Amino acid sequence: MLKKLLFTLFLLSTQILLVVYLLGAAPLIIKTDKINTPVISKNSNYTGLLIPLDSRPPCKEFTQNLAKIAGINLTVPPKYLLDDYQTPAQSNALRQWLYNSIASSPDFAILSTDMLMHGGLIASRDVHSLEGREQTFIELLEILKSKSPNTSLAAFTIIPRLLISENDDTKTWQYHMMQYAILKDKVNTFENPLDFQELQKIQLRLPEKLVNKYNNIYLTNDSFNKNLFKAIQNDLVQKIIVGQDDGEAFGLPNTNRHKAELYLEHLNSNQKTNAYTTRGADEIAQLFIAQYTNEIYSTSPKIYIQYSDAQTKNKIMPYMPSSVDETAREKIKIIKGNVVNDKNTADFILFIHCGDQKNSDFFSLTKISQNLNELLASNKNIALVDLSENFEAQETLLDSLIKNNVPLSKLIAYAGWNTTSNSIGTAVSQASIFTTRKKHLPVSEHLQLYYLNSNFTLSRIIEDWGYLKIILPQTNKNLKLFGIDNYKLNSNKHYTESLIQNKVQFLANNLLYQNFSRYPFYQLENTCFFFNSVKTTVNLPWDRTFEINLKLETTISKTNNSNAKK
Repeated sequence: MLKKLLFTLFLLSTQILLVVYLLGAAPLIIKTDKINTPVISKNSNYTGLLIPLDSRPPCKEFTQNLAKIAGINLTVPPKYLLDDYQTPAQSNALRQWLYNSIASSPDFAILSTDMLMHGGLIASRDVHSLEGREQTFIELLEILKSKSPNTSLAAFTIIPRLLISENDDTKTWQYHMMQYAILKDKVNTFENPLDFQELQKIQLRLPEKLVNKYNNIYLTNDSFNKNLFKAIQNDLVQKIIVGQDDGEAFGLPNTNRHKAELYLEHLNSNQKTNAYTTRGADEIAQLFIAQYTNEIYSTSPKIYIQYSDAQTKNKIMPYMPSSVDETAREKIKIIKGNVVNDKNTADFILFIHCGDQKNSDFFSLTKISQNLNELLASNKNIALVDLSENFEAQETLLDSLIKNNVPLSKLIAYAGWNTTSNSIGTAVSQASIFTTRKKHLPVSEHLQLYYLNSNFTLSRIIEDWGYLKIILPQTNKNLKLFGIDNYKLNSNKHYTESLIQNKVQFLANNLLYQNFSRYPFYQLENTCFFFNSVKTTVNLPWDRTFEINLKLETTISKTNNSNAKK
């Protein structure tokens, strides 16, 4: 009991640090009238099903929220059928749920092959062989197509990450296995004798059983990718994305991606298909929602890419096998957007910042913030990707934006979570959906659209910047001091959850007080609409602190004062 009391006092005391970090300029007080939260009109008959990659919020809740912005009624399986960290999903029951649900003939169904075959992303990393699961999935596609012939089926599969899954048998060898995989790819690519000699040395040190298991994971994945492309050729599925989980510039995952690209190239030489490869995993279902939205409205968004400095374009960020620019263009292609060279003709600007020790000084960040502020002042639609090479808040742009009074509520998207691919995929999807819907909805429904979109943007700022870069490092450090493993919370989960909830609410209030509620998120003539309050609900979806499930309840106000801050 004493230990818990001390732990509580210690963690709550870190809120003082948050006050120092967060408090900036005094808020501009505007007299406003509270109004009811906009009721989202059911103006769309479009429906979809989602079998997510796993049960984490980026794979499920993010996709659901973007579907709401898109006006799509998206149905997901009940939580008890899905995975829970290292416990795989109930695959058989999940397939039965899918079979029953598709009977309503939704417009589309987005299917994670890893969830349906293995029970989720983590379970898919530790597969010896497909053991008939590959054929079972192809048969499932045939059944679904027969059950609902008018439903567009979209499937995505993930090439396993470079780092082998950690358990008692592998944790000693993780680094050596990674070096083995990198060297093997280099040998296959360059045929350098020195690389070959080094590969042989490493292989002799590794357990043969572990090497065979690791190689087999990629052999079975390659086999499945090939058969999945055959399925689109046979019209069993209409859309395919082969994603690549966390990687480096070299490694066996890259070998599999290159093979998938060759299969796709051969396939497209005979018939044009809706199939892609991409670096990333968690954001793929979101990309599908954006692509379907653009197809619904027969549009192709025009996107201008702007980097915060000259070096960002060609950077290769952590856990990425490709440059930032290559990753951005890849995501834009998938949603069926077009990169344009004139920002004045663009539907939105994809503004990408990748902070590191070289460009994170006060003067550099201030200059970038002023540039972004000028774009917002000229009424440009800005989707901000705010990354950090070392995953630290001081390398991000957000803190500087607040200190320089840049109106965050005018951003149409914000993302800065795990990897470059994840963040760009989310920001591109949100901005594309928002700008497409804005063009086609009547003005009478714009307030609802802006409210939904701004709510999602606010949640991304609170989580991607506030939680992941400020609260999470503090929490993990404090847990460690008390001998608690932040990846195995066990009986400490509920307690840790409560403390995180308090910190997130505190941060959200300060963010609103300093910036978000100072500027309108929507304006119609002289009437401005502001966020008035925010209530956060936080829980840990898995038995670890790495991610949170964040829900916001916000209230809004309006003013008819033409002199309000614009």
